[in-house]
Formats: sequence, C-alpha cells, structure tokens
Amino acid sequence: MTARKRAPRRRSDGLGENILVVLEDMRAQNQVVIEAVQALDRKLESEIGNLRTELVERLDRLEATVAQHSRDLAAMRRELREAATAAALAALEQRVAAIERRLGN
Repeated sequence: MTARKRAPRRRSDGLGENILVVLEDMRAQNQVVIEAVQALDRKLESEIGNLRTELVERLDRLEATVAQHSRDLAAMRRELREAATAAALAALEQRVAAIERRLGN
C-alpha cells in the first residue's frame, strides 16, 4: 500500500478568522502610532523653526549692539587721545612759561 498524503484540512473552528481580526487590529494600532509620530514630527519642526527665527532675531540685535559699542569705544578712544594731547600740551605750555619766567622773557 502506498501511503497517500492528505491535503491539509482547513480549520473550521474560526482560528483563521481570529488571526485576521488580530492582524487588522495590529494594523489599526500601527496606523495610530504612525499618525502620532507624524504629528509629533510636525510639531517639533514647527517649534524648531520658531526657535530658529527667535534666535536669528536675537543674534541680529546682539550684533547690532556689539557694532554700536565698538563705534562708541572707538569714539571714546579718540576723545581720550585728544584729551591726553590737550592735557600734555597744557602741561608743556606751563613748563615753557616757567622757563621763560626764569629766563626773564
């Protein structure tokens, strides 16, 4: 006798249908997770864009302030040099006047 192979029987107890239901439930859950991740991604991109804009504005203001301070410092240096020169000239004039008095001019 030759052994005959039997064709696999289909289960009629509904297990296949239960698996399909579970798979469909898993797909739905995965879709919910994907949508949540995409929403989070959009939110983070928006927040990063807002922060970038704010930081660029702050850096622009900071650069303008630094530039103004640099101009102010340069002006102060000029004023100090002029004041030092004026003070040095005044001191020199006093010395010359003292020498002239000693010489009798």
